[in-house]
Amino acid sequence: MTNYTSVLPLLELCKKMGIFKFADTNLNVRSSSQGWYDSQHFLSVLLLNFIGADCISDVDILEADTGLTSTLSNIESSLLNKRRIDNETNTRH
Repeated sequence: MTNYTSVLPLLELCKKMGIFKFADTNLNVRSSSQGWYDSQHFLSVLLLNFIGADCISDVDILEADTGLTSTLSNIESSLLNKRRIDNETNTRH
């Protein structure tokens, strides 16, 4: 359970709209294969905005909510698996 259940439908909408894939293909902030994907940075800022945070350091609020972090972990996992499958498909062609 999370205090921020209203965030979950918004995240699902973003996922369905392809916003995270768009961030990864168009932001181009990540310069190597290490570190967070651009969509992960975008997601953290988006979540902070959704919960009404005042600054980036309020990410501690998100991290303290175990229900939200568990749900985000599942969402991220599905995004990363899709990304892996897309990459494997692209390298075969």
